[in-house]
Amino acid sequence: MTPARLMAILLLICLVACTNPPTPALSPQTEPTIDPSPEPMQPSDIDQLLAGMTLDQKIGQVLIIGFDGESLSPDLQEMVAQYHIGGVILFARNVASPAQLTRLCGDLQAAARSSGLPGLLIAVDQEGGRVARLTESKGFTEFPGAMALAATGSVENASQAAEGLAAEMKAVGINTDFAPVLDVNNN
Repeated sequence: MTPARLMAILLLICLVACTNPPTPALSPQTEPTIDPSPEPMQPSDIDQLLAGMTLDQKIGQVLIIGFDGESLSPDLQEMVAQYHIGGVILFARNVASPAQLTRLCGDLQAAARSSGLPGLLIAVDQEGGRVARLTESKGFTEFPGAMALAATGSVENASQAAEGLAAEMKAVGINTDFAPVLDVNNN
């Protein structure tokens, strides 16, 4: 496949991802549940999985998309299946409560697995402090930012905050946090 064709495919995927209007959500489950994380794959399993994937599937697996809404819409479900999306990033617009988020993450994982794909990376930008998508007003614990934790001078405080945040994200089905970050505070 030529670089021009690969770029055209990626551009088409991005264009489609950005132009789908939100649609009504699927009816929610009565009790939010999430599948437990599967056992980590062994290198031979990964090689076998990759050998069975098409180039389009491999391309899709490196894409992480954002979307509007608090539930899995038919358009989003179709995009995950058709374009073999590897992950999603959640923003405040996707979060209403822990129960809703648990349902959304479970529905997203089910959509990926039902189309024969490995599970999704479900990511959030939860740095603590000002950068938080999971807020107290939506039923989550708000953790301090890195600068506040560093100001305490306690490694134990930082460790407890990280463990608490990780447990809370895992409980709702988030498996990737784009944090901590290295910001230079010069302004």
